[in-house]
Parts: sequence; structure tokens; C-alpha cells
Amino acid sequence: MKSKRILLAGSVLCLLSVALSACATATPTPTPVPTKPAAAVPTKPAAAEQAKPAAKEVAKPAAKPAEKSAARAPLSPPVKVRYGANLAASDGPIYVALEKGYFKEEGIDVEITTFDTAAKMIPALSTGQLEAGGGGITVGLFNAFAREIGIRVVADRSGNAAGHEVDSFALRPDLADRVKDFKDMKGLKIALTAKGAPPHPELGKALAKGGLTTKDVEMIEMPWPDAIAALTNKAVDMVIFSEPFSTQVVEQGVAIDWKRVHPDIDPDRKNGVLMYGPQFVQSQPEAARRFMIAYIRGIRTYLDAMDKNVGKDEVINILVKNTTIKDRAVYLKMKTPGFDRNGYASIKQLVDDQNFFVGEGLIKLDQKADVNKMVDNSYVEYALSVVGKE
Repeated sequence: MKSKRILLAGSVLCLLSVALSACATATPTPTPVPTKPAAAVPTKPAAAEQAKPAAKEVAKPAAKPAEKSAARAPLSPPVKVRYGANLAASDGPIYVALEKGYFKEEGIDVEITTFDTAAKMIPALSTGQLEAGGGGITVGLFNAFAREIGIRVVADRSGNAAGHEVDSFALRPDLADRVKDFKDMKGLKIALTAKGAPPHPELGKALAKGGLTTKDVEMIEMPWPDAIAALTNKAVDMVIFSEPFSTQVVEQGVAIDWKRVHPDIDPDRKNGVLMYGPQFVQSQPEAARRFMIAYIRGIRTYLDAMDKNVGKDEVINILVKNTTIKDRAVYLKMKTPGFDRNGYASIKQLVDDQNFFVGEGLIKLDQKADVNKMVDNSYVEYALSVVGKE
């Protein structure tokens, strides 16, 4: 595995964000890569045998991933795929696929480039500096698609689900008797990492349950470490956290775990997506399909570890090695992000969040992205024709 971690300055977050995380210290900007990539010749499998089209195999019973991979020759020569990540558990399946050799088995040489926000990753994807990347569902994402720069959402990347309740609404303990229901949120000072990021529509959903809107509260943008101090000093009343902060603030007695996004506010909410850049899908379509096979295998190995305790020690070791959380004990306590076992991105989530951002005045109605064109499920369908649908 070849890995290049380049940490960008101006981190919004410290330590970890399960949904959008950054590192603790300012670091230089990634080394620029020419915006016009060299022409690439699509790589073909070394052997004559090639996987059948997805449409002919999707309905087949689930096959064992290892057996299917072993029967198919890797791409030769291997294809380098530069992947934009943020050192968070949200990219856990990518790291699992790397360390377990799933990408190598497909002839994919993954190189990690680290960004602190998806907003900074999108230009690199559009200009060919990255082939793939993972980011949150944000205003910036929709604006990028509306500009028709060719990036496509191709798979799921992290969210909330049963056993994976990563996002929380943390309330100051002294307010527990006064703030019992959603309608009681009126007038509160509520901290979130940024407007136009996943915590924003989560807040909107919570307020709507009490017949309120964001105009009924004071939203304060701040990184999570600062928000912890603000809770302690009573400068804010509530904070929308992601793990590991969701668990840590309760352990420290700084806040109570008032509500979790799943199941209390927005059940099975998705926060992130996996994206492909336009040059990648045009010049290396076979590599794009093979990447997805390895990624879905990574998702399933990760979920088997977290949900079924199958190989959990190994997967936690992989996460400790590749993310900003270096304490195994934290992974054993916190909720880890959830994923769709079949890799599908949630079109419904994208539609809901964009509509919310339009209502908040962050996206103009006549500049909405066409979500149906944003999402390309063909790579997931192809991968499922190989590894089987679950």
C-alpha cells in the first residue's frame, strides 16, 4: 500500500469527526498536481476472462467475495487511484480494503491524500488530481454538481443506523429539567460545526418535530473542541456532536446524551457519499468498477466486525493505524458509522437535504442540482454482480 497523507490548514475539527473530521494541527496544502492529467489508456485484466455485465448477474445469489475475487485476474499493470480522505472512521471500509488487500486483488494501487473538508476535495476531483474521494452531504457538494463539473456520487459513505448511532444532540446537564421535548428547544443557543453541513439539516429535523424552525434558535458555528468548552462555560446550551465526541462529553460530565439522530430525529440518516471524478470514469472505467468491488468488500468486513464481532480486533487495529483515534479503548466505547452493506447511496437523503438547504436560503431554487443525475449506481450494480447482493 502506498499512502500519502497531506493535511490541509484551517481544520474545522480536531481529533476526529466521524462524518467530517480533520486533524489537530495546521499542515501545508497538498502538493499541486497538474490539472490536466496525462492521457490514460484503459487497463484491461491480465487474463482474457472478464466479468460479465452487471445487468446479467445482479439477480444471482450472493457469492463469497473471496472466491469471486480469486477467480478474476487483477488489472495489469495495476492502476493508481488517488483517494481523498479525512482520516476518519467514515472512511473505515477504505482502510479495511487497503489493509486486507482487497484493492490489490483487483489491481488497484490506492494512494490516500488527506483533506480537512470535502469542499476542498471537490476541485481536486473535478480537475483530475484525485480519482475518487469521500465527503459529507453539504451545500458545497450540491453547488458543485449544479455547475456540471462531471463528478458523480457512486456509493454510500457513513451514516446513522441501529448500532451505529453516531450523531447526538448533547445538552447541558443543568438544563435537563427544562428541555425535555423538541418544542422546548425554542430560544436555545445551539452549536454546530457549520451551516450547510450535515448537522444543519439534523437540527432542522429536530426543530420540526417541535413545530419550530431554525429561526426559533440561535445557531452558533464552532469546531467541536471549542463547543465542549462552551458547554462547560455555559456559553451554549446544546451541541450537535458526532462520535467520538458524542460519547466523550457524556463521560466527562459536560453534557447529557439528550437525543440521538437515529432513532430519535432522522432514522437511518446518511451523512456522506463516495464520489468519482470525471477523468477516472472516462479513462479507466474498468478500474472504477474494480475499485467498487474492493470497497463493498471493505464495507462488509467492517460491518461484520462491528455488528457481528467477526475479526473485530483486526479491524479496530486497522482503524487505529489509519485514523486520528489512536486509542483502541475509544473505539470499544463509541458508536461507529454505519454503511449500506450493498453500497447504495441514498437518493432520498440527497433530495431531502438539498430541499432543506434551499429552504434555509443556502441554495437558490433555480440552481438546484439534479439529484437523479448526481447518482450513478452502475458501479455498485457491477460490484454486486461479482460479490453478490445482501
